[in-house]
Amino acid sequence: MGIEPRVVSHWLNAVSAPLSGEERRAADALPFVRRTARVRSLSALPPEPRREQWDRWERPPGGSAPGLPQGIPARADRDTLLSGEPDAYGESFGQLAMLGVPDLHAAGLTGANVLIASLDSGFHKEHFVFEGLDITSEYDFIDGDGQTQNWDPDTGQGWGDYHGTLTLSAMAGFDLGELVGPAYRASVMLGRTEEVIFEKGLEEDTYVQALEWADSAGVDIVSTSLGYLNFPDEDEPWGYSFEELDGKTAVTTRGVNRAAARGILVITAVGNEGPDASSLLVPADSDSVLAIGALTPWGDLAGFSSRGPAYEDRIKPDLCAQGYRTVCGGWAPSIPPEIARASGSSLSTPLVAGLAALLVEARPELTAMELIGLLRASGSRAQDPDNDFGYGAPWGPLVAWPDSAAVVVDSVRWAFEPRIGESNHLRLRFTNRGSAPSEQLTALVHSLTPGIDATEPAFVLPSLQPGESEWIGPLRVGFRAELAAEEWAWINWSLAGERHTLYRQVAFQVQPARVIARDGLAKVGPNPWTGQRDLFIEYGPPLGGTADLDVFDVTGRLVVRLARDVQLEPRGGRIIVDPRHANTIPNGIFYIQLRSSTGTASRALLRLR
Repeated sequence: MGIEPRVVSHWLNAVSAPLSGEERRAADALPFVRRTARVRSLSALPPEPRREQWDRWERPPGGSAPGLPQGIPARADRDTLLSGEPDAYGESFGQLAMLGVPDLHAAGLTGANVLIASLDSGFHKEHFVFEGLDITSEYDFIDGDGQTQNWDPDTGQGWGDYHGTLTLSAMAGFDLGELVGPAYRASVMLGRTEEVIFEKGLEEDTYVQALEWADSAGVDIVSTSLGYLNFPDEDEPWGYSFEELDGKTAVTTRGVNRAAARGILVITAVGNEGPDASSLLVPADSDSVLAIGALTPWGDLAGFSSRGPAYEDRIKPDLCAQGYRTVCGGWAPSIPPEIARASGSSLSTPLVAGLAALLVEARPELTAMELIGLLRASGSRAQDPDNDFGYGAPWGPLVAWPDSAAVVVDSVRWAFEPRIGESNHLRLRFTNRGSAPSEQLTALVHSLTPGIDATEPAFVLPSLQPGESEWIGPLRVGFRAELAAEEWAWINWSLAGERHTLYRQVAFQVQPARVIARDGLAKVGPNPWTGQRDLFIEYGPPLGGTADLDVFDVTGRLVVRLARDVQLEPRGGRIIVDPRHANTIPNGIFYIQLRSSTGTASRALLRLR
């Protein structure tokens, strides 16, 4: 018939080819053809590059990590075995600590001898974070050649290389002291299945073709940050309805199901179409893949992260990882290779894929479906999964060492909202999520975001039984003015015992400094004060030194002294008054006065029982 197929899929027993109307009718008449169907027109992730995407790029604040662990050279290759210290990771530490990766690295797990296929829109392989990366093979399924780096400065082609650079570097990049991907010694296959300048329905077919190619090489894991949405054609709508998000209809979904049946662990992005319900992309609707949502560094769900459920009320996403301000290798036509930050479920997906590679290395006897079940069970929300977080952030040590203790920080409590220019008190709840008692651990602040001061940094965490929790603190933490440009910060901990050293991070948002009134009192609240809540007094310069806190009635008579000889912070802060003090104050209007060695300020206070 003279028809030249563009894509051939053995798994789906299908071919894709451009056909005229007459050729399609002739193909339908062939006895071995079950049916012909138009290739759907879809909008895909990643989209055509737009200016607002680049605005989300940021260089990590503060530059390089202040120093490297003793004995680790300033520049090292991928053969360097990390021992978990935060300084070795730079600012990529937090996104790995959220998953327990530093503990796995400290045990010698690096992804070695694990084969991962990364399917994307192109890769800038010349980025310095890929120096020494074991690329076993590559293929461009769009152009039909063996080159997945396609940037041509003369023609402007190859914009897609930027997206694959982000995802591959988050999973397997390596620049000691700046960026470490979880599976930095894994072997990788690179497949280009996507064209970002324009969309073709053919890309679903090249996606499946790439899965077959990866299977033929004996791949262990496929990591793909590609997904597909419904897109209305000018003449008639094409794409998938909600009912077709059933885990078995979409072309890519059928492909990943076949890959899973052949023992491949497929990890895919859930999408960036949130916060609407059922905003997931295909093939994230498959029950045989891990669909990954995006978290902020402090553990909240990113607003853009797609939600479930899939059809028939199936929970999606499966898991989440940091997908907001994720540290990765950045490259764009106008930006030389650098360490950057980017956001999207495209970035959380390779982090989980890298974690999975460490677990395949640790427990090669597990099947792909067994590993999916164990990763879900290790999630921070495994006891109460939902269609926002899925099963939560997975905890790798629980899967790698199922018969051991697994001490995590599962709750953080501040005395009040962290704010620049103030001191605060932090309490941490440690929980043993493992199946064996933990050893006694001595915790120490290992490194801090510049501009944070921590006193009393060391404490002892007692042995915890499985499921047992212990609150530790308070730890006094101060936030200096140089944090003003930051919207979040972190504190890194090391917990050392006789047998293990664990590494944990607490990430949190820091609010801007308070606007202080000229007399030094910014706010007194709640006002009116019912006595059922703490009363807080926010102060700043010129008040300083030591101070007394008193309540006077409208005649100037002292009613009660709330505090005496309070040490005020030089840059301002907050005084908390226990509500029980209200019992000595009747109903009415009063004046609360803060009298310090450098000045006095008063505010009216309405007392209501």
